[in-house]
Amino acid sequence: MTATPQMPESLPSLDGLRAIAALLVVFVHFTFYVAPESPFHYLQLFPGARFPFGPVGVAGFFTLSGFLMAYLYAWRPCTAPALLGYLVARFARIVPAYWLTLLLCFCLYRWLDGAFVFRIDGQNLLRHLLFLGSEGVFWSIPPEIQYYLLFAVLWGGWQQWLAGQWRGPLLLALLCVGLMLSRDYWPGILLPAKLHFFLAGSAAALLLRALQRRLHPSPRTLMGLQLGMLLVLACALAGLVGVAQQTFYLHHPFFLLVALLLLLFAWRTPLSDALLGNRPLRWLGRVSFSVYLLHVPVIFALVQLQGALGLKGSGSDLLILLLAVLLPGLACEYIELPLCRACRQWAQRRGEALLLRRQRA
Repeated sequence: MTATPQMPESLPSLDGLRAIAALLVVFVHFTFYVAPESPFHYLQLFPGARFPFGPVGVAGFFTLSGFLMAYLYAWRPCTAPALLGYLVARFARIVPAYWLTLLLCFCLYRWLDGAFVFRIDGQNLLRHLLFLGSEGVFWSIPPEIQYYLLFAVLWGGWQQWLAGQWRGPLLLALLCVGLMLSRDYWPGILLPAKLHFFLAGSAAALLLRALQRRLHPSPRTLMGLQLGMLLVLACALAGLVGVAQQTFYLHHPFFLLVALLLLLFAWRTPLSDALLGNRPLRWLGRVSFSVYLLHVPVIFALVQLQGALGLKGSGSDLLILLLAVLLPGLACEYIELPLCRACRQWAQRRGEALLLRRQRA
């Protein structure tokens, strides 16, 4: 078995990239829900000049997820305890906050406001709880969960490959290729339609580990490559103006650029730390999942309050944008993360109790 490469304990620039992905999604929804007379709302009125803020942000989240799964787990032995720990960690990080948000939206729509932005009713609540819903931002959660499950299989296949076995990994590779080639025929909430984003991120993480075992480039060389990457990214983003959402998700090669961006900025340099690893962006990256889940309800409620109070102007709109980030961030610190820790601790206690019973038996 190949020895596990020694890797940095943290990748602060990836927190910053996650924060930027969240801000892109927040901004596009902000421009959609603000009052029609708002200057920000006018950005929705020019289809020829529209930039796909939301798809770029979601693509960033998907590719980052694939990267982090491979970065954190691919080189660890895929034992039963390790696999169970992986599944518990993923479940605790995503599912409780997601389910809690769904139940909150259901209550708001069912009993408080029939015009609530997310129409989660008795007919589709179960579908969303089972990760098959497509209302609002919730459509992106099913592919994420589905990749977590697929990665558990890929992890085992990768370990077989490292051990010199090739049949299982070859079958998995053919399966992934077949799913990606058929992505036009799958609904957007199913993994095959978005698998190329996740796999590009995972491949970038595997390549990063291989390079960091063999190469030790100077910070100056790395910063030069990172600056060049930013220039290429700026040109690519300019070329996305007017690209349709369906075309972007299914056929645009932007996911390869995101994977390369992750590969280069995972190397810590003064440039990456200053641009992406600074404290505000790292905090926003830490709370980005709550921001993603809750920003639309927050914007919707604040816009209603803005209209009731008769507030107008760019200053009022910018305050809504700021609160759409800060309020979910506070919810993350005081609800989501404690809930995540509680779920993991509960699962750990249950696992220890089960192990103790087996030992006694």
